[in-house]
Amino acid sequence: MKTIREVIRHNAGLHPQAPFLIAPESGSTLSFGALRASVDEVAGRLYGLGVEPGAKAAFLLDNGCWTALLFLGTMHAGLVSVPLNAVAGPDTLAFVLAHADVQVLFVSSRYEEHVARAVATLENRITVIATDEDAGPQWPERAVPPPASAAGLQPSSPALLLYTSGTTGVPKGVLLSHRNLIAGGRNTVAAHGLGPSDRALCVLPLYHINGEVVTVM
Repeated sequence: MKTIREVIRHNAGLHPQAPFLIAPESGSTLSFGALRASVDEVAGRLYGLGVEPGAKAAFLLDNGCWTALLFLGTMHAGLVSVPLNAVAGPDTLAFVLAHADVQVLFVSSRYEEHVARAVATLENRITVIATDEDAGPQWPERAVPPPASAAGLQPSSPALLLYTSGTTGVPKGVLLSHRNLIAGGRNTVAAHGLGPSDRALCVLPLYHINGEVVTVM
């Protein structure tokens, strides 16, 4: 289990009915089996948009079930997840979207106008997908089978591109691999002595490394 894809498939096969995520916003519970089905759907939809493994897919969303699914589903598909800081200004967002060469952007209605101002200044084309944190994306294309290149996912493959806040200048991107993220999750489990019956409450946003690694991973 050295990639996000392998971890999800392993847990879905081992205990498909066990809860993976409980969403207090909607009151829904997502099992490990449902997690695998959901990220498979995300991957197929992304491939349907014509993006290839290694491409960047960003999200500007508040926390919710689908925020977690898109965060994981992007990496499961072999793409690179780019979480966007919800309190960043349009200039900062425009810089990150251009610098990361983002091809797909999931955005909630709360941030649509914010994103529109940023995207309007860019030369590169971005597919913007309206997304509800509880109900999910309004997919513009049907799902398709994975391309042959998707089979090449490795522990060293890039998984997450996280940007600093840009306090002392323009934001700096930090690229983390599947191996990096899984090691971070295992470190948290070991440091806190966590077991299968424990639950973690995610109070930090999923564009923050703590929410992403200390809780989700």
